[in-house]
Amino acid sequence: MSDERLRSAVEAAEVGTWHVDLKTGLDARDASMNRLLGLEPIESTQPNEDFFARVHEDDRARASALFEAAVAGAGRYEVEMRIRRPSGEVRWVRDVGRIRCGPDGQPVYATGAMTDITEQRDAEEALRNADRRKDEFLATLAHELRNPLAPIRSGLDVLKRARDEATRRRAEQTIERQLGHMVRLVDDLLDVSRISRGQVELQRTRLALSAVIETAVETSRPSIEEGKHSLTVAMSEEPFWVDGDLTRLAQVVANLLNNAAKYTPEGGRIELDVHAERGDAVIRVTDTGTGIDAQALPRVFELFTRGALHQGRAQGGLGIGLSLVRDLVKMHGGTVAAESPGVGHGSTFKVRLPLAAPVRPVESSAGAAARDDARDDATTRRILVVDDNVDAAEMLAAMLDLRGHGTRVAHDGPDALVAAREVHPDVIFLDIGLPGMDGYEVARQLRADPAFAVTVLVALTGWGTEDDKRRAHEAGFDVHLTKPVAVDAVDAVVARGMHELRGARARTKPA
Repeated sequence: MSDERLRSAVEAAEVGTWHVDLKTGLDARDASMNRLLGLEPIESTQPNEDFFARVHEDDRARASALFEAAVAGAGRYEVEMRIRRPSGEVRWVRDVGRIRCGPDGQPVYATGAMTDITEQRDAEEALRNADRRKDEFLATLAHELRNPLAPIRSGLDVLKRARDEATRRRAEQTIERQLGHMVRLVDDLLDVSRISRGQVELQRTRLALSAVIETAVETSRPSIEEGKHSLTVAMSEEPFWVDGDLTRLAQVVANLLNNAAKYTPEGGRIELDVHAERGDAVIRVTDTGTGIDAQALPRVFELFTRGALHQGRAQGGLGIGLSLVRDLVKMHGGTVAAESPGVGHGSTFKVRLPLAAPVRPVESSAGAAARDDARDDATTRRILVVDDNVDAAEMLAAMLDLRGHGTRVAHDGPDALVAAREVHPDVIFLDIGLPGMDGYEVARQLRADPAFAVTVLVALTGWGTEDDKRRAHEAGFDVHLTKPVAVDAVDAVVARGMHELRGARARTKPA
């Protein structure tokens, strides 16, 4: 009964056992052993040479030598090797045996067990690859962040010393361009992290694809112009409608255009074509760039895959832009594919998105609202800037002062409340991580005071997850901006967004 239980346990564990008569050379195998070898699952006896014939040709000599050494030394035999099944499938196995001797001390037989370790080896290889890619990524990240820091530092030195306006302007443009590059790197990193944790929520609306294309082209234009490329946009006058997030879809197309600009030699051609095909909207970006090797095409959308896929031209980047494209398109129910005739022959990326029903025009009082906004935009604001980073607060206040607004600065939570009650600002840019009292509590106390019912509260913070935005909204903030914030975003809140935000706040004010 104990032998039967042992046999059942061995079979359940998928361990094959074998027994070799060293005098006759016959190898007895149980059913599990034969299953591992891809043979009929029956117990059998065959010449031991038949077994080694099934060992992978690259491992055969080593495995055989280890077995012979174990026999000669009357010791233990252990090896990890590959076997090739009759179907051609290759599996990794661990084979362990013990040499048994007779009364005269001579080897008589060997017994052992074999276990399939293919999944274990695959997992170990995946971990090694992940570790290697992590190290490569961290090294690349350090390199990519240092690259823009050098011209920023030099540009600041030029601004300190230069006297002529043209030189100062070139330095300012360089600093602005390199800072934008750093911001895009950080934004891409955060987006990858949020998507991987399921924290990106699409703000879906029915929108015309032309709005996506217009936004994307404007975003990527600096990269295209820097490379002196020509861009051709072909799109039907008939609008294509999709259900999607304008910001995220524009990010998809801009990433593809920026990628084309990056890997196309100076003066190249980039074509952006939008058309309908079998119920889908198709966005196709084609370039005359360095192309992609056929073996690399299947990996082009993998995370941290970089310019090595584009042979012949070294480029920077973290290798996450195309991964973001794939994930964002998938979230919209679409697909993306890459094509290339080969190295030196350019690339084509094709995005397919489900078409949606057209939107019917709706009568509205948009003209009156626009006139109200225009009057509102012309008015200067009282603005309070609160940030414990003194430089950040002073620079934002200076920027707002140059636009004709009146500003006040505070650097901690209690001072923010005092300043707010003294100047009654129209807009408050409020950092979250403040000493004395955090920004959430400051916002809650201001919202509890009827005097600030229509004050626009803007969370200006380095924390930008969906959870951070939710907490800001619950605390009473109208807008959440993630540092470093673009000048246009600040202007939009202070000017164009003022009428809408104040009206919404007034409508929700308790009676």
